[in-house]
Amino acid sequence: MSGKGPKPFSIRSGSLSVGIDPAAGGSLLWFRSERADGTRFDWLRPTPEASKDILDYACFPLVPFSNRIDGAAFPLGQDIVRLQPNWPDGLAIHGFGWQRVWTVLSSTESEAGLVLDCPADATWPWRTRSELTYTLSPTALTMRLSLTNLSAPAMPSGLGFHPYFPRTAETRLTTQCTGALLTDPRQIPIALDSANSVVSGLNRGMLPDEGFDNALVGWTGHADIVQADGRRLVLEADPGTSRAIFYAPVGEPYFCFEPVTHSPNAHNVCLDPSGDGGLVMLEEGKTQTFSTRLEIA
Repeated sequence: MSGKGPKPFSIRSGSLSVGIDPAAGGSLLWFRSERADGTRFDWLRPTPEASKDILDYACFPLVPFSNRIDGAAFPLGQDIVRLQPNWPDGLAIHGFGWQRVWTVLSSTESEAGLVLDCPADATWPWRTRSELTYTLSPTALTMRLSLTNLSAPAMPSGLGFHPYFPRTAETRLTTQCTGALLTDPRQIPIALDSANSVVSGLNRGMLPDEGFDNALVGWTGHADIVQADGRRLVLEADPGTSRAIFYAPVGEPYFCFEPVTHSPNAHNVCLDPSGDGGLVMLEEGKTQTFSTRLEIA
């Protein structure tokens, strides 16, 4: 899977287990149920054994921002913050945590804590400390992410998770939101659509067939995922969470439903009804936290 750095390991509680790869962005290799007879069910799309591509992993953290920043740059006061692009078209995407090696702080049978200390550099011009905790109970996985600003001035902060869920023709995703952000060909938001057909379909449990890669706004912070055999997974984000990224590529056996704290490119423009885009300005020494729970219903 990953190359140099700490080795992958797993945690377990009851029939549930999670594989964690600190060297690959602190990402998840799998989240599954395993029965005594050896049968198993994957609640997240499992990482292929031969893959070293982080985009093939089951889930990865988004820190210190989610999704895209147009031009890998944004205004801050009288200055322009310029980042090192990590995506085609000169974009910055998903922050830096998913492309770094994390350190394992603690590990028990059912919980793991990881940390990422980063100096100010071309990727992000603030010194930061990120902490990531995975906790298993017999019925749920809780993922908790925090970001601390360790330098001046105040910095824009955003967090999230990027899970991949299995999809078949019978998979249903039911969630409530008020609209979607339409995008240009580079997936940069350009307009708010409060009458989006995909949004109305999700209210009824329908995954789109035509493909979708947009931010959802006015989200309730709750989503139900039901697979063909009736197995149900409930996603719950922190109270007050009102944004998610929904990615459903055409013809792929997966979709992504990403709980996040801010809208894409909120560093440059806000198109959602909140008026602020969801970014938090962290003063030196301050911390933002975000958690998401995946519960077997």
